[in-house]
Amino acid sequence: MDNEMETVQIPAEKLVDALLHMKQFEHHYATQESVDNLKESVREFKSDTNKRFEKLESKLDRLQWLIVSLSVTLFFKEQILSLFM
Repeated sequence: MDNEMETVQIPAEKLVDALLHMKQFEHHYATQESVDNLKESVREFKSDTNKRFEKLESKLDRLQWLIVSLSVTLFFKEQILSLFM
């Protein structure tokens, strides 16, 4: 038998491409436990974020009322001062 007929010649570029593309499929496949841990982590993050937004919302409400009360005070400044004099 002729040895040349049994060998396959692959150019170096194609060999490198094949090896590099093969690495793409060697990803870590997540287990159900790691997926559950990730879901729990996302839930905790969402809960924490919601709490922070609620605190921010309450602070903005207080700031809004402060602005309203100061505006009313400035608008009625003369009337308020006349009450104390």
